[in-house]
Amino acid sequence: MTPGRARLGLVVGTAAWGLTFTANHRLLEVLAPEHITVLRFIVVSLILAVILGVKPSLRPTFTSRDWMLIGLCGIFAVPGAQLALTHGQRFLSPAMSGLVVASGPAFAAVLAVIFLSERLARRAWLGIAVAFTGAAVIILATSGDGGLTVRNPVGAALAGLAQLAWASYTVISKRLVARHHPITLVASAVIVGTLVMTPALPGALRSVGGLEPVHWLWLLHLAVLGTVVPYLIWSTALQQLPANETVVFMFLVPMFALGWSALLVGERPASVGLLGGAAILIGVALTQSAQHALRIPWRRAQRPR
Repeated sequence: MTPGRARLGLVVGTAAWGLTFTANHRLLEVLAPEHITVLRFIVVSLILAVILGVKPSLRPTFTSRDWMLIGLCGIFAVPGAQLALTHGQRFLSPAMSGLVVASGPAFAAVLAVIFLSERLARRAWLGIAVAFTGAAVIILATSGDGGLTVRNPVGAALAGLAQLAWASYTVISKRLVARHHPITLVASAVIVGTLVMTPALPGALRSVGGLEPVHWLWLLHLAVLGTVVPYLIWSTALQQLPANETVVFMFLVPMFALGWSALLVGERPASVGLLGGAAILIGVALTQSAQHALRIPWRRAQRPR
């Protein structure tokens, strides 16, 4: 894959990822959040298990301590992040959910300071404060706006809690990524996280009897185009592009979420929600740019002369 194709792939992948918020919104019309989550990740786990099966080099070779960390990653990634986000979407529109999700890097930066002893510049702390303020504005001011959602800021806060769970997954996985392939890590974590969700599977199987074909298509999108494909594109792109350039494409996810929601749901976000979303994006950009600027001189200082 050439760098140009990698960039094109990232655009396609973020477009598919941005559509997941609309998919969840449509599926919440007919399924409970836990049923959506377990059905989605059963399919994801089966696909990832096949990938591990046909690529012996990707099969896990974890120590017992690694498996403990993988277990935590799985809990944070699937029930912690995805189930919480789907619950939160009962109270937030698809576009607003996509904007809250964009605050994830700010949560990850704070946890990296606490658990990985990473340093943050003052500009990064300012960015974190701005991003968290934007998320709070969306949760408090736009809960219940549009479609199926009802007013419940506490319930809407689950979308923010999901980002804390995803950030926890990110921080824990950093302890393993130097020794294991990223596809091996994510596949193992997702499979473990899906196993945690299996108590919800019998109810989910009973509930799918009345699904229409369009609902099956939304489920298929969530599992394949909204989960497996974006991750594989992301992993491949990292082999062709610098990490800091690749991260920039994450800003397209909330933009696509806004576009898909307007096109397919007819959502017209309130001005206060868009202001909150702008604050999140500005805050995250400040945080990431400050972290990158801090790491460059630090690496130079460590470089042998």
